[in-house]
Amino acid sequence: MIAISSTANPRVKYVRSLHRQNVRKREGCFIAEGARLVTDALAAHATVREAFYTEEFAASPLGRPLIPRLQQATDACFAVSPPVMEAMADTVTPQGVLIVAEMPAWPMPKTPKRIGLLLDEWRDPGNLGTALRTAEAAGADWVVLTPGTVDPFSPKVVRAGMGAHFRLPVFLDPDSGEIHRVLRSTPVYLADARADLPYDAVDWTRPAVLMVGGEAHGAPSERHFPTKLTPIAIPMMGKTESLNAAVAAAVILMEAMRQRRHGGG
Repeated sequence: MIAISSTANPRVKYVRSLHRQNVRKREGCFIAEGARLVTDALAAHATVREAFYTEEFAASPLGRPLIPRLQQATDACFAVSPPVMEAMADTVTPQGVLIVAEMPAWPMPKTPKRIGLLLDEWRDPGNLGTALRTAEAAGADWVVLTPGTVDPFSPKVVRAGMGAHFRLPVFLDPDSGEIHRVLRSTPVYLADARADLPYDAVDWTRPAVLMVGGEAHGAPSERHFPTKLTPIAIPMMGKTESLNAAVAAAVILMEAMRQRRHGGG
């Protein structure tokens, strides 16, 4: 097979266009880059529209078993030159494989069986990706993102999510009526460094929603949400006022998982 060697190739230009949020939203697909993410996509039976790889990657220990699987997943599987891969990829030194995958079509969020995560106006892609990765690891039922939050399918968020996008239902600004119904029927705990109630005093074995505000705006106000928010805090011994939002979410999510694993506090 002759590798695609021109960045003017229509397929290459299409992949490059997916770096823009409006195009991703219109097309309903996104880029997943690197052997780990591609492997996760295949394991989750994601719909792969197109796949691209360099001949160097195909000959590598990672590539030899992976490329035949990609060729089975999609007929649109193409070898490209290293400069073309660099033009399509978001990383400075791409690994040599990427796919265009369809965004999963998850059903609307329901009352969580374990815990739902609501992230309010998160602007940092790395933080959001880390939170998605942690939420999936902790067994969260879903993640809802409010308006003003960074696109969860941007390349940086997808990389930081480490495959969570293929396994965890993620919703950016879903139908507000359905979300409000869920929030009214489920206890909602708000991470707030000023709160009196410690996070580990909550009974996380019961279904709940954890809300964490973005660092730029802090804790969201109750007036934005049609439900009572119970503030909880992570006690700290040092003089630091608060934790990074992704770290705070991780601490609380892992405590909730610990309680569920052991049947309570």
